[in-house]
Amino acid sequence: MIFVRNLLTLLSVLIVVFLSACSEEDVTQPPEIILDEHSVLAHEYLNHRFFKLDLPANSFSPLHDTPGRNTNSQFIEVESIRVFQLAEPGLAQPQDVPRIAVYQDSTGVFWDGANSPDANFSEPYIYGPVWRQVDFELLLNVMGDFIAIDMGQEMSDESVLAVTYQVVDSGNNFLFKVGDRPGFDEDSRIQLPNEGDDLYYRLKLLKAPVNQIEVRSFYYVLRNIYSIGFQNIDSDYFEMNIFPMGPGLPGIATDEQGISYLRIFGLDQTDNLDLPEPDGLVDLNYSGLDLARGLLKYPLDFPHPFSAGEQAYTSHADDPNFVWDETYLQLYQSPQLYDPWVNPTEYASYSFFRMEFKARTSSE
Repeated sequence: MIFVRNLLTLLSVLIVVFLSACSEEDVTQPPEIILDEHSVLAHEYLNHRFFKLDLPANSFSPLHDTPGRNTNSQFIEVESIRVFQLAEPGLAQPQDVPRIAVYQDSTGVFWDGANSPDANFSEPYIYGPVWRQVDFELLLNVMGDFIAIDMGQEMSDESVLAVTYQVVDSGNNFLFKVGDRPGFDEDSRIQLPNEGDDLYYRLKLLKAPVNQIEVRSFYYVLRNIYSIGFQNIDSDYFEMNIFPMGPGLPGIATDEQGISYLRIFGLDQTDNLDLPEPDGLVDLNYSGLDLARGLLKYPLDFPHPFSAGEQAYTSHADDPNFVWDETYLQLYQSPQLYDPWVNPTEYASYSFFRMEFKARTSSE
């Protein structure tokens, strides 16, 4: 019995010593997750990067083509799209094309579509001796339908772009072309006054120099897409908020009624279970949030997100407490950011909101 009592005493001492030692050891804490931060102002959309190719009638554009492409039965054949940039003098490159004349297109069907008005090709908007074919990607909606082309970078203010493409029906049957396709439509080339015997392809104007105000092509540009500042973002570590920037504001991401600006701008429509209950967080399943490429695209019915007007904001807020009159949002709309007669150098003066992003990239 004495042996057993001694053994139990020894075991008790060892247990106490072990527990004491464990309590003195440092408990390993998980590493703190530090998110990178990036701010973007309302005027800092990706200008001259994303281009629509025409302006069919819709409720979101202030300018429409006449007669315009019927979007229910006429579709741009994406495989036929070719974009050319007026080249600076210098060494020739394999994708260079000689002599292109470029024309403004108020019809949306150029000269080959039904009901297309007569065109006068003797006076192009601009023409030049050398044009360079440029690459682009496609911007599609969630259904895979064509929205615009993505040049992959913001084109310079001075750059000039021309485009040609074909239009097909729902069965992919050819309907008409918009512009000549270099290398194929040789017989369509024309002579220009005072240019001798040189022949020119006829293409559609896609982008004019900023200092040569051309209203129609101005509205080809999508002005509701922003860079998040990071790419390959881990969706588990991404945050976004929208803040007003006016003097004396409390710096919170809600309006005067406490409704999140994310919700008002259409970026918070569901909770983390995808139920239609805004939760104050940006919707990670929102199709306009491209975390891989680091892009934020406002909803298509927000082509001018910071000058969308009462009806658009009311619809997205979807809250009986939402108030428009005499609120910061109503008083600080920014139509100047989407006005062809306002030079981009002036945009910063009309930037009344900022977007703040916090992110961790998957490569970290």
